[in-house]
Amino acid sequence: MRFVNAIPLLIRELLETDCPTMSAAFAAQGWNKPTQQFEQYFRESQTGERVVLVAEVAGEFAGYVTIVWDSGYPPFRAGNIPEVVDFNVLIKYQRQGIGSALMDEAERRIGQRSEVAGIGVGLFHDYGNAQILYAQRGYIPDGRGIFSQGQWLKYGDQISVDDSLTLYLTKKLTQTQASDAYAHQTEIIRQTFSQFGHSLDHLLEQMRKSGQSALYLAGARLDHDYGFVSGDVGMLLSVLPEDARKAAVPGYHPGSAETYFPFQGTLVMEFLEAGQVQEKQLTPYVVHTLPPGQCHRVRFNAHQQAASLIVKTNLHHKPGVVRCHDCEYYPDSMNCPLFHRWNLEQI
Repeated sequence: MRFVNAIPLLIRELLETDCPTMSAAFAAQGWNKPTQQFEQYFRESQTGERVVLVAEVAGEFAGYVTIVWDSGYPPFRAGNIPEVVDFNVLIKYQRQGIGSALMDEAERRIGQRSEVAGIGVGLFHDYGNAQILYAQRGYIPDGRGIFSQGQWLKYGDQISVDDSLTLYLTKKLTQTQASDAYAHQTEIIRQTFSQFGHSLDHLLEQMRKSGQSALYLAGARLDHDYGFVSGDVGMLLSVLPEDARKAAVPGYHPGSAETYFPFQGTLVMEFLEAGQVQEKQLTPYVVHTLPPGQCHRVRFNAHQQAASLIVKTNLHHKPGVVRCHDCEYYPDSMNCPLFHRWNLEQI
């Protein structure tokens, strides 16, 4: 546990009852952050679109940060890079390590889904502290320049300096953060085993609550202390909508067959067959197997809650997923009908 001046610091997810308290705290220091803004954040957290992390010192609100899984910045959205958005610490709590603690937890959450974290920062002096913090944490510009009002600025453009001027940064998450995710997944399993009856429903609840969208039970990817390593088979649990954005990106396994066993809710599988997109609705007891090399995706639905057991075989042979930029079937992704469907969702 972290401490601020010997007082425990708690980082937790947003509660609906926090919204007026947070708005009032910012109003007291002259910042306009209406209750409705936080209420909208809470609704988005309930659908899995956003994670909102709140910092408390001795039970008093101190700051917050949010993670948006589907970024509005085009390169992040295309690269499936989660974005840290709207990061604020109350003035009286600044320079006490609270911002770093919030960012640590945000990056840990992102590390469960992505190897890269993204963030945008304003360019004039009001953002100076944030610029310094992000640089110290290892964020670097993405190389595309200044973004404003939905486009990149070009030489000779005349603009007003305001909050819309943004430089976007990325950070490659470190192996230490990957090991943190390993420890976190182990803790989820440990907590489940500590419950009477070892309920699978409790495990799924813990996954959704923590944002852990997929968890391997066995296989070549050993994610926690309660799994078994094997290069022949991989078994994992996947929950929607938490896994939706990743699962919605087209991809295929070159040497591995993949079988879906949905046991809660409904998901829609889209896959290529003879150059055409086929669609299958998977409900409990409807099993679907994808042969090696068959490109597929689960259609994105932010409001669809489901859970599946997924079994992969022959993981010795190229266990990773091939995405569109490395596709051996469609060198030009625009010629792929499945890519075209996915690309429409990004517009």
